[in-house]
Amino acid sequence: MPRRSIYELAALAAVAGLTLMLFGVGWRMLTYRPETPPELDAAPARELTAEEREALRDADGIVWSTRVDWAALYPPEAEAEAAPDTALARFAAWVEDLQERTRPYEERADALEQRVTDYATDYAPGYRTMVEAANRYDAILGWEIAGVESYNPVIMAEDNYFITCVARQDREARAAEIADLRDYCASLGMAHLYVTTPNDTCRYDTGISGVMDFYNQNADRLQAALREADVDTIDLRETLHEAGMDHHKSFYQTDHHWLPETGRWAAGVIAETLNADYGFDIDLTLFDADRWRAEVYEDWFLGSQGKKVTLTRAKPEDFTLFYPKFDTQIHIEIPSLDVDKTGDFSVFYRYGAVEPRDYYAQSPYAAYFYGDNALTRVHNELRGDGKRVLVLGHSFDNCVLPFLALGVEYLDSIDPREFTGSLTTFLRENPYDVVIELFTE
Repeated sequence: MPRRSIYELAALAAVAGLTLMLFGVGWRMLTYRPETPPELDAAPARELTAEEREALRDADGIVWSTRVDWAALYPPEAEAEAAPDTALARFAAWVEDLQERTRPYEERADALEQRVTDYATDYAPGYRTMVEAANRYDAILGWEIAGVESYNPVIMAEDNYFITCVARQDREARAAEIADLRDYCASLGMAHLYVTTPNDTCRYDTGISGVMDFYNQNADRLQAALREADVDTIDLRETLHEAGMDHHKSFYQTDHHWLPETGRWAAGVIAETLNADYGFDIDLTLFDADRWRAEVYEDWFLGSQGKKVTLTRAKPEDFTLFYPKFDTQIHIEIPSLDVDKTGDFSVFYRYGAVEPRDYYAQSPYAAYFYGDNALTRVHNELRGDGKRVLVLGHSFDNCVLPFLALGVEYLDSIDPREFTGSLTTFLRENPYDVVIELFTE
């Protein structure tokens, strides 16, 4: 057979195969009906026995293998109307179902990739030595700046404070989201308050703010949009300066978080607003410095920014745990850690994050409030006012909430990054006097 005929037959076969494939996909789209996807594992995970759970519990009372299906506990509210049964709708449902089927595999692949990355960046032999050598070389050359989009966007500000730069962001969508939550809370008879926190860049660092870091400009736009939407807000950035506090000294030098004493101050500002505008009766002297005892761990803490630039360029700094000089009785529950404790103020602390000292592997800041968790519930057993507060926030609230909890009877906390359930369902099932959003974003 001539070579040209062979090529023509091969091309014809390829076209025919492609046509059949497209026909099959089209038929699948038109006739698709959702099915329950099969379980990835043949057998569901077995519940731990009481003995196994206790054997896994660490010195802080944490069971790290605990898993909570928040989406099952707080599922989304039902749609008002069923989707129309059209070919386009069936195609969209088919794509969504395919995404749902593949998502567990993607999550496993992502988890495996993260494990490999963690090992390569944290545990590979000689890794820290190489990073320290690179930073020593940068210091010799005087290179202080990394690009905002780079892996290591850390710069040195005045007074030897490290700063992580934030890119310029549009805040209109976020403002609309906050206003929607305010409206939903109002429909349930709950008040709503949004709190803007400062970050490690002072807005008056004119050589950095608005030049290399845009956190304050983003926050300004968000605050303006919220005021226009009549959302109740507190802007702690200005309140900090009005109180005569030094911005840089309110933060760790090597970390993007504020100091615990700054968090206690912020709790006092929020409590003052709750008293003035929301009918609370919180004793504001609870937050006075002279009512607290400081336990200082000297040269104990190397923050996230310090870890990036290593000990060749950053110096360890002191870390402090505070204890009240007055009586406290707290009950704290953290379902995702199987924590259920009652005791004095110290039940707010995860001591395993502090000791033993390890500059690179430990994060002492996570001692406050046990770090970031989907849901934490606190009952102040020495208060009887019945007031209930929910705080939505990220890690900045970890050293605020233990102090704020002393002023109300019930305080719950949700980290939206960890909570996979429906917030609207949760609010419908859990009434609060005030819902507070406390974010550095």
